[in-house]
Parts: sequence; structure tokens; C-alpha cells
Amino acid sequence: MPDDVEFDEEAHAALLSGFRVFRYRLEETVSIVQWPVSGDAGGPPVPVDPPLRGLLRGYMLSRQRRQFLHQSLVAAGVELVVTPSDYENVHFFPASYATLAPLSPRATWRPVDATATPGLFAECLEEVKGWGCRYVVLKDYVKSAKAHGSRFMQVPVDDDLPEVACDFVKARGARFNEGVVFKEYVELVRYPGRGDFTTNEWRLWFMHQNLVEITANSFQVAPREGQILGMFTEVEQVEPLPEEVLQQVKEMAKQIQSPYFTIDLAETDSGAWIILEAGDGGVSGLATSQELHELLHCGDSLGIILWAFFGHSS
Repeated sequence: MPDDVEFDEEAHAALLSGFRVFRYRLEETVSIVQWPVSGDAGGPPVPVDPPLRGLLRGYMLSRQRRQFLHQSLVAAGVELVVTPSDYENVHFFPASYATLAPLSPRATWRPVDATATPGLFAECLEEVKGWGCRYVVLKDYVKSAKAHGSRFMQVPVDDDLPEVACDFVKARGARFNEGVVFKEYVELVRYPGRGDFTTNEWRLWFMHQNLVEITANSFQVAPREGQILGMFTEVEQVEPLPEEVLQQVKEMAKQIQSPYFTIDLAETDSGAWIILEAGDGGVSGLATSQELHELLHCGDSLGIILWAFFGHSS
């Protein structure tokens, strides 16, 4: 778990569920300590005895930082359930798009660095214009820029698009990840929610390609946000995830080479369902009232027994 107060609740839940909990700090080096302890983690990684299989919980990392963390934890006696290649297979948009394309909005992308210029996006612009859509969403290979409001979430498809893509790279700054994705904008349905209108989004959790939990992901009105193994809680005023869509996504999940990941879906204003994105399970956020201990114990049923839980702060 992260050496960060944001993950304290998860750390407590894991501990109460009977798991060994470790907290780590990722800076120029990695420090690790079994939790709870008095004082902060410090010093070089301390080998654990016996070696453990660990499930990582924390924040999104670049390819290089994830590799560095993995190697540091291996040196400390921890074999992570999700390897760096597993992480890349699902969390980097281009790697999983082909598998998820049948239910995904159209998308194209261009690898660039922080010095990107408009000319680098000329081919992307021509391809996007060929789709005939009015808007696109801009994101890098792992994340959008929601913190900047709607500017990059609904971008007009016109000749200014390459300039906006460059602005997006600058806005992401040091957190920019490897390339720009141009994804077709699709209007989502809006339902009355908790004080405002809300979308109808669901997060599917997979372990070793098996669906283990479904959680509401957009504050739909519900007494409890999700149920184990595909059993939906009754949700007022919103449409449930159709069984045929669920089965299609489960088949797609069999092709994703990672032992722990999520797939997010949403209902569109036309009534169709689309895949928004896939993500590494270790960095995917939990629903507001999701029961963490139930998700953790799903690992037991799949033969993942020696789990230690980690995270990071930088």
C-alpha cells in the first residue's frame, strides 16, 4: 500500500482481512516496511522472509518508474503478481485497443515527446476527419486531462486540432506518457443522480481473465455500488449493464495478458454501450462504497494466496 494517507483505509481493510500489508515510498530509491509500524519507512529495501507474492496498489506510473519499482521490490524478496509487461499490456492504450475495439469508440494515436509540434499530428488529423465525427477526446497513453476541464475532453475536429494536441502535451507536463490518443467523442446518457445528473458507468474487475466484481463507477443512485460475480444491485433510474454486452466483454478479457485489470463501460445517449478504457487493477480506483475485503478474497478463490499489498508516494 502507498506510504500515503490516501491509502490508509485500504491498508486497514487489507490488514483486517488477514493479509500482510507493506507500505513503500518511491522516490530516487524505494523504501519498504511492513505495516503497521511506528515511524516512517526509510533506508534501502529490507528483504522479506520468506519471499512473498505481492499485489501492488498505488498510483499510475510511467513505464520506466514501474520497471524500477518492480526491480526494487524483487530485490527486497517480493514477486509482484503483475509484472511490468503485464502492466503495459493493459494500461497503455495502444496495447489493449485492438482487443477492445469492437465495443470502443474509434481511436488513433501518435507517439511524441514533450517537444511535440503540430506537424507531427497531420496524419492523425486526416484520419480523424475521415471518421465524420464532430469532436474527439485527447488523452496520453495512460490518462486524460480532466483536471483541465472540458477543453481536452470535447475537442472540435478542425484544422486547429494539432495545436490543441500540443497544448495537451504541455498541460500534462512531467506526467505526460509517451503519446497522444485521439478518441472519438461519444455522448453519454445522463440520469438524475446525487444532486446532479450523472452518467451510467460500470467498472469490471478481472483476475486471471475471470470476472470477479462489477462496481458502479459514476455515482448512480444505488444502495450499494456493485456485487460479486456479476450479480447486480438494484439501481434506481438507470439501465443495468446488458447481459449480452457483459458476455462480449468477458470474451475480450480472455485475450488480455495481465492477471489483474479493469475494464470500464458506459451507456451512450443512444442506448448502446461502449468501452471507455482498460486499466491495471493495481491503480484503478475503488467505488465509493466498494467492499475491499470482498475483492481481496477473490484472489483466494483463484489460487493467489501469498498476497502482500503495496503502494507508493513520490
